[in-house]
Amino acid sequence: ASAVPGGAESIACTLRIGSVDQSLTCTIGSAASSASDLTHSVSVTAGQVLNVKVIPTGGSANVLITVTFKFV
Repeated sequence: ASAVPGGAESIACTLRIGSVDQSLTCTIGSAASSASDLTHSVSVTAGQVLNVKVIPTGGSANVLITVTFKFV
């Protein structure tokens, strides 16, 4: 995120394949500027569309979210 959410605010991010939420999620907490999910993995095949659902909570300010994928 370009700025930390602050206070009791957070930003929840969920990987979606097509329009289906996956188990790969992370939450950027009030004092953090990044988050990772090192527990879950998903399988992606050629041609599938990936997107990230971003849900701010607690009135989080507008921030720029950058998402990085590592394909192995």
